[in-house]
Order: sequence, then structure tokens, then C-alpha cells
Amino acid sequence: MRCIGLVILLLFGLGLGMGMAQADTSVTALLDRYRAEPQNASLCEQIGIAYTRTGQLNEAAEFFRKAVNLRPQAVSSRKNLATVLWFLNQKREAEQLFAALEKTVPNDPVPQLYLGLAAYESSNFAQAASHFDRAGPLASDNPDVLPIVIDAYLSAKKFERAGAILETRTAYADAPSQLYRWLAQAYDGQQLPDKAYKAYSAAIEREPAVEENYLALAAFAIEHGNSSFARDILNRGMRQKPGSAKLLFESGITWALDGDYENARKDFVSASAADGRWPLPVFALGVVELQTGNADEAGNQFRRAKQIAPGDYRCYYLHALALNRSATRESAATRAEVISELRHALALNPKQPKALADLAQAELDDGKKQAAEADLRAALRLDPGEPTALYRLALLHRREGKTAEAERLMQLFQQSKQKTSDAQNEFVLILKTVDAVAR
Repeated sequence: MRCIGLVILLLFGLGLGMGMAQADTSVTALLDRYRAEPQNASLCEQIGIAYTRTGQLNEAAEFFRKAVNLRPQAVSSRKNLATVLWFLNQKREAEQLFAALEKTVPNDPVPQLYLGLAAYESSNFAQAASHFDRAGPLASDNPDVLPIVIDAYLSAKKFERAGAILETRTAYADAPSQLYRWLAQAYDGQQLPDKAYKAYSAAIEREPAVEENYLALAAFAIEHGNSSFARDILNRGMRQKPGSAKLLFESGITWALDGDYENARKDFVSASAADGRWPLPVFALGVVELQTGNADEAGNQFRRAKQIAPGDYRCYYLHALALNRSATRESAATRAEVISELRHALALNPKQPKALADLAQAELDDGKKQAAEADLRAALRLDPGEPTALYRLALLHRREGKTAEAERLMQLFQQSKQKTSDAQNEFVLILKTVDAVAR
């Protein structure tokens, strides 16, 4: 990213100043001239460019700002200042300058590129994709920002646009396998599974030693309900990368989704042994223990995960889930621990409607009705279709005699339940969530 910004910056300055192309443009020479001509906006900009060439961006920003103050309507000075500020991580001011430039020069691709990058950093993918469209080749043909551009298009579900860019890029003989994986995602988003499969296969052929290629095709197979084929692909990958924690983990996922928990355990144990600092195999082991009714052993695994990754909210959420299913779940001490773990999880990641709904249930069991109702409403603000929150709030209203509201919420619960799960029980949903994080 840094080199693209600096290249753009230098291009803005070409041809500035009458006859300056033949002059000495070293910083020292330009500063000597500046002492005699402090009101020369073109000279200030040239000094900014000279400082940029030497990597002195703070000094460059100072002189670009002088140029803007002397000649406020000069587009090149404003673009240069905004770009330097972006790379100095003063992105808020840079974004404001680019937004103002967009109004002045709406067809200029440079403000569009950086406004797209700003929108992407705010996870506003639709807006980012729109700006990248207007930036044109400056975005789509730029290898430094291509990963961001493609991710924005895929996240905004602009699959055809992503595919069109990638089809061009993969035509080159030296195209890396990552481009083929992205192209496969674009095809899959367009509901072209045959083309997606061919693109994933091409990624493996292009770089057979890259484990992400096997993981991507296996994930594609899992999503299309073919876990057996996914295992074949993963086994093929393990011949290239023996003992790969990621490939073993994904193999465990395929067994677990097929209901073969013994083979799933074996793969998760092997994955954890291959990378003892990676918490996901430990999470998955705990989830398998939950599914097979071993809540206490699940709790042990989640406590182990907390030692590996104490800053990961899932350790605490999943531990609370295990405690809720343990033999001591009715005790006040266990209930207090459940509440503590869920609050810890929410402190690490507040946007968890399911955790809020579970916290509300624990609070209700503890006689804290007001706190429970507040947490249920907070869960529904995050996800109006969260089934657990809808159900528990409906029951709470029913007990309070608010029958009309209880009935409305119960109807919403039935609709949400039908949408979120045909064959997917809670175990499958949790496991798929863990798997999605691994990719």
C-alpha cells in the first residue's frame, strides 16, 4: 500500500513550476529558494514532493499544507496533502480532504480510491465498492490494493464485478493461486458451481504446496454438502503438507458434520498437537464433547482454550455453555460462574446476541428480571431475529400478563426458528462458526 500512495503522490508533482524540470530539485536547493520565495505555492509543493521522495512525510505534509494555504483551489496540492496524511495515519483529516475533492473533481480516480479504502476500513463494503468502481483502473489494476478491492466486491455481493477483474488477472501466466481462489468465490456467488470448482482446482494446480488452496476447495465442498469429497481434497493436501494443523482441523470438521465424533476427536487432537498455540482445535474438541453429552470434559477443553487465548471471547462463551449443561448447573455457584463468563465474553465482544440471550436466562434464574429483560432487548437490537431472545422475552411477557406482545414475539420466534434451522442443530451452528473463523 505504501508504494502506491507515494507513486501517485510523485505523479501529481510532475511538471509543476515553469522550467523547474531543469532545475536542481534537491531538498537543500529548494529550501534555499523557499527562503527567498516563501509565498510561491508551486515551490512549496515541489519541496513537499522532494521530501516525499526521501520518505520524510511529516516535512512533506508541512509544505503541502503551505501550498494549499497559498493556493486553496489547487487540486494537486490538496491531493498530495491528503495522500501524505493518509500514510501518516491521519486518516480522518485525509478522508475529509478527499471528500471535499470529490465534490470539486468528481471524475478524478484518486479521491475515489482513498474514499473507497476509508469505507472499507469502516466495513462499509457497499460504499467501498462504489468508490472503487469510480476509481476505475487505479483500483482494479493496482496490485497493492487489489486484495482490498476484491474483498470489498465479494463482501458487497458484487460477484460479477469481482469476477470480471479476476478473469483478466488470471489470464497472466504468473497469476498466483490466491487470484483463482477469489475467482472461485466470485463464481460461487453467481451460482456457477462448476466454474467455481474449476477455479479452485486451478489454484491447487498452480501452487500445489499452498495449504489454503486445499482448505478453500474443501470448504466449498462442505458448503455444497459433500464432506466426503472435502476429506479427499484434504488428504491430498496432507500429502503435500504432512502434519498441517489447518488441514487436520478441517478434516475433523468434516467428520463432525457427518456425525462421526470419534474420527473428529482424533483429527482435532492431532491438529492441537501440531499447533499447541492455536485455540480452534480445542474449541472444536469442546463442542464435540458437548454434542456427545460430556459437558464436564467440554468445560475442561474450554478452560484449556482460555489458557491458550485469554483474549478470545469464545473461550468464555463456550465455557458458559458447558457450565449450563453440567451436573451442577442448578447450583448458585455455577449460575454465578455462568454469569461471570458471559459478561467476560461480552466485554471482549459486545455484539453477541446469543450471549446476551444466555446471560438473560442466567439472570432470570438468579431472580434478576429487570437486568434479564434489558439484555434480551439488547440482543434483539443486535439481531431482531435471534430466536433464543425472542422466545425468552415472549415467556417473560406471558408471565407478566402481556399476552398480545407475548404472542407477537412467539410468532416471530417460530418464523426465525424455521429460517435458521431445518437440519442444523445448535451444535452444527457452533461448529460452522468455529470453522468459518479458521478459514
